[in-house]
Amino acid sequence: MKLYEYEDKYVKIVDIDGNVFVGFVDIYTSELDEPDGIASLTIIPYNIPNWEKRCLLGIYENEISTIETIEPIEIIIYPKNYQQTMAV
Repeated sequence: MKLYEYEDKYVKIVDIDGNVFVGFVDIYTSELDEPDGIASLTIIPYNIPNWEKRCLLGIYENEISTIETIEPIEIIIYPKNYQQTMAV
């Protein structure tokens, strides 16, 4: 796998346990720079409930079953009292 190709891209990752992660790849770390000798990606995840928005998720190459680039997504959270209005 050429993980370096996914740096600075939005991705969908399926790990070897079948978990799906969607997010932005913030950092690629080569096997030469990892203590375990396995390349890794650090992503900003968008689909993990109760995940701290300022926390990153690291995943090693040997934990990735599939990875693909996706179109950027926009996440908008509206207050409970939000009411949509139509412009006339």
